[in-house]
Amino acid sequence: MVNPPQLKNTLSMQQSSVSKSTGDPYAIGQSVPLNVDAGSRLSTFSADKSGETPCASVRTGTRGETYSGHRSYPNPSRCQVAERARHCKAWNILALAYADQESFALAQHAYEQSIHLLERSPNNVKDFAMALDGFGGLYLAMGDPKTAAKIKLKALHLYEKIEDHTGIAIACSDLAGLAFREKRVRDGRKYLEHSLKEELLPNELDSDNLAAISSMQGWLAQVDGDVSLAITRYRASLDLWRKGHGEEHPSTGWGYILLGNAKAEAGDVASARADIELGLDILDRTLGRQNPRYMTAEIAYSRVLDRMEAHAEADRIRINAEQELKEFYREQSVRCTTSAAAFR
Repeated sequence: MVNPPQLKNTLSMQQSSVSKSTGDPYAIGQSVPLNVDAGSRLSTFSADKSGETPCASVRTGTRGETYSGHRSYPNPSRCQVAERARHCKAWNILALAYADQESFALAQHAYEQSIHLLERSPNNVKDFAMALDGFGGLYLAMGDPKTAAKIKLKALHLYEKIEDHTGIAIACSDLAGLAFREKRVRDGRKYLEHSLKEELLPNELDSDNLAAISSMQGWLAQVDGDVSLAITRYRASLDLWRKGHGEEHPSTGWGYILLGNAKAEAGDVASARADIELGLDILDRTLGRQNPRYMTAEIAYSRVLDRMEAHAEADRIRINAEQELKEFYREQSVRCTTSAAAFR
């Protein structure tokens, strides 16, 4: 069995920004909740309820060490099953930590290890679905929405299999965003309606999940041309993120970007500029200017400047941000390959 590298306590779990209700983390003018779905759920993978002490502790190593030697258990004992579950959880926590650091190739490897183990554990359907959910969010963050959608759809089917209303609501919200991104409005509307129905059933949706779903409603409202409703839904998302995380958090910063972009569409450019500048400042402090979310937010800012007829400044900001985004995704495509786990 492949053993996950050692985790430091410092990585045990700020909520991941790469996978909490993903939708489309870098699309502006649409509802994009900074990947706010699977991250918080993966950090609380279902615990072993057997009441027994795990039979074997997870062996650890250091980053960069090579691990090999998959062990096969034709008839796994309870101890072996418990050990495998511990490994899966450790790999997923590691994947989230790497994704937060934008070490996408390492995150991809960690998810692949977890999925490899979970595929051989038919009783861990929920953990398998959550791992796929996070894996799909990773592909979206790497700029591959088509692969992300395929993986997210697999996760949705698993959630439906076990009637996990929380997972279904999150996955449908994410799939709605991916559909809106590709202008498949009918599909997106269907997924969002499904998500909202699941929200009414017994669930464990947290404020991040609810903010993500609300922002998807804002995206749909923009698509439908109802800018007033879009502003209302984005403001509701921002309020949830502020309440849950405070002002100095990437989700809050992104919420200001989404709200400002909708205000710009409504013609309130002065307020839109103030919101987007505030959002940019927060993203700068919390993520840095080399983060793709910051670059995407700059593109939204350039559109507001265009509306204010500051065309030269808008062009400078937009061209620079687009070039940096292109280079970011080019580097990620070199480091990462499409995983076979996405198509099994």
